[in-house]
Amino acid sequence: MISNRIDAASNGVFQNITTIQDSNAPKETKELINKYNLLTDSLMNTFTDIDNKLKIFVGQSNDMSNQMNPLAEASNIINNLSYIYQFKKEIQLDKTKFEIYRRMCQIFHNQFNLNNINIVEITNNETAEKVYQLGDLDFCTKIILRDPQECRVSRNTNNVSSVDFQNACPCFESNDYLYVCIDIEVGQNSKIIFNFILKDMDEMNNFKKNQLFIESYIKEVAPEIEVKRLLQALENSALKDGLTGLYNRRFLDEHLKKLIPRAKREDLSIAFLMLDMDHFKAVNDEYGHDIGDKVLITFANTVQENIRESDIAVRFGGEEFLVLLIGVQSEDDAIKIANKIREKVAENEIDVYAGSTLRKTTSIGISMYPKDSTSVVKVMKFADLALYEAKTSGRNQVKRYMESPSDNLELF
Repeated sequence: MISNRIDAASNGVFQNITTIQDSNAPKETKELINKYNLLTDSLMNTFTDIDNKLKIFVGQSNDMSNQMNPLAEASNIINNLSYIYQFKKEIQLDKTKFEIYRRMCQIFHNQFNLNNINIVEITNNETAEKVYQLGDLDFCTKIILRDPQECRVSRNTNNVSSVDFQNACPCFESNDYLYVCIDIEVGQNSKIIFNFILKDMDEMNNFKKNQLFIESYIKEVAPEIEVKRLLQALENSALKDGLTGLYNRRFLDEHLKKLIPRAKREDLSIAFLMLDMDHFKAVNDEYGHDIGDKVLITFANTVQENIRESDIAVRFGGEEFLVLLIGVQSEDDAIKIANKIREKVAENEIDVYAGSTLRKTTSIGISMYPKDSTSVVKVMKFADLALYEAKTSGRNQVKRYMESPSDNLELF
C-alpha cells in the first residue's frame, strides 16, 4: 500500500493512507502511517499553493479538474515561462521583423502544434501588409489588404473566434476550418493581426489549452517589433531623401560597393540614366518652393512607377536624379525605358493654384556599364555628359553617351 502511494506521489498525486484500525498493529507502523499522511497533506497543500499562485501570476484560471496533479501543472507553467523568457532574449538579437515572426511561428508549430498562421500589420486602420505566413491556408488576408476596416478583430478589443459564432468574421471565406484571431497594438497607430487557422475541434481545444502562453509570446513580440520599425525608419531617414522618398547619395555609395562585384560575377549590364528637370529654377522663382517641391515629388513618383522593383532610383541632388537599370538586356531597352519616363513626365499636370496646372519636361543622359567603362565614376560622368548634350541641344530628349575627345574636360 505504501509503495503504491509513493509511486502516486512521485507523479504529483498525494493520497493519504487509511489508518490501520487493527489494535494488534505495531505502534511504529501506526506512527509511520500518520507521519506519511501529515507529509502528504503538507506536500499537497504546498504544491497546490504554488500551482495556484503560478496560475494567478500568468493569468490562468483554476481548473479543478487538474487539481489532482498540481506538481505537473506547476512544472508545465514554469517550463513555458522559461521558454518565453528565452524567446524574449533571442528576438532582441534578431535583425528584422521577418526573423522575429519566423522564430515565433516556428515555436507555435513545434511547441503547440499550430500549422497555419497568417500575420498582417495594419497602420492607421488604412493600410495593411501581410508580413508572414506559416502553412498554405489563408482565407481572409486578401480582403484585409484591400480594406483593413473589414477585419473584425482590428475593430474589437477582444479576440475573434469561430467557436461560438462560426461566421463571426465576414472576412473568413471558409466553412471547413475554424479560426482564432488575436490582435495587439504596436506603438500608437499600428496593430498586428495573428490569424490562426485550425482544421477541427481537436485543434481548437488544443489552442484554447495553450492560448495563455500563445498570447504571452505575442505580447513579448510587440515591443521588439516596434523597436525594429523605429530602427528601420531611422535607417530609411539616413538612406532616403526626405522629400521624394527615393534613395539618396549615401545609399548609392553603399549599394554600389555590393552591386558592382555582383555585376562582375553575373555578367550584368547596368544602364546609368541621369535625369534633370528642365527649367526647374523657373518653377521656384514663379510659384515658390512649395510648388517646386510638389513638382519634384510628382517627378520622383513617375520615375519610380516606370522602372522595375529591382532597379534603383536616386535623388542625386536638387532637381537631378539617377536611375540604375540593373541587368538591362541592351542599350536599346535602356533608351526605351528612358523615353517612357520622359513621356510620362511630360504628361503630368500639376495643380498650382486656382485651377491652374503646370507641365514640366525632363532631359536624360544614358551610359552603360561595363560597355562604356568598368569604372563607376567614369560611367556616371559619361551619363552626365550625355545629359549635358540633351539639355544643350533642346531639352526634353534622351541622349546616349557617345565618346568624344572632350570627355576628359571637367564640365562642372
